[in-house]
Amino acid sequence: MKRARTHELTLLLSSSMDASDDHVIADTELDGVRYLLRLRIDPVEADRRRSYRLGGVVDTGVLHALWSLHRSPLMDREHLDPRDIATLGHCDPGLVAHSRKQVSRLYSPIGAVDLIAARRSGPSLAVQRALALPPIFRRVAIWQRDNGRSIRKAEVLDHARRDGVGLVESDEESASLLSYPRPAIKGVPAVYRWLVAELAYESWLQAQSAHA
Repeated sequence: MKRARTHELTLLLSSSMDASDDHVIADTELDGVRYLLRLRIDPVEADRRRSYRLGGVVDTGVLHALWSLHRSPLMDREHLDPRDIATLGHCDPGLVAHSRKQVSRLYSPIGAVDLIAARRSGPSLAVQRALALPPIFRRVAIWQRDNGRSIRKAEVLDHARRDGVGLVESDEESASLLSYPRPAIKGVPAVYRWLVAELAYESWLQAQSAHA
């Protein structure tokens, strides 16, 4: 996937796509596939992490151990899985605090990913990649305009619209929104949401560092 064009990112961050000033776009790999993830950063947590020099928390073992504390930020050690206690004992400073009998979660998710875009050369593959994502996110397919692959285009786009995928056709100068993405379903709370947000944040931080 080539780097997204500025006007494509501008569209994904526009008010017409329900974006806010706290949203950023990160080029991130999920399950071996690259996507554009729109992350709404929690500024309080971002400031807290800077004080600890913490970036994205992308270790799945650590996130699962932290998830064991998601219902209550303070828990007795006897109520936690010994494996989680061992994992939390080796966490970076700023994620948890330990006492003799209790573990306190300092960690908060960095924010939430609310939209994921699959950017590919043609509509069929872009839609296919977008549909591979769970509908707990708004899903968008972006492809290159006039690439000569229009044989099944109408059928592919109709399928995408029925499944709630937003459609964006782009070229070197502009991006056209053909269909809005369906609002995300609430879904069941799970550590997966934390992981996706943390991966997006880590990718965004790396991009900022590279630009600097």
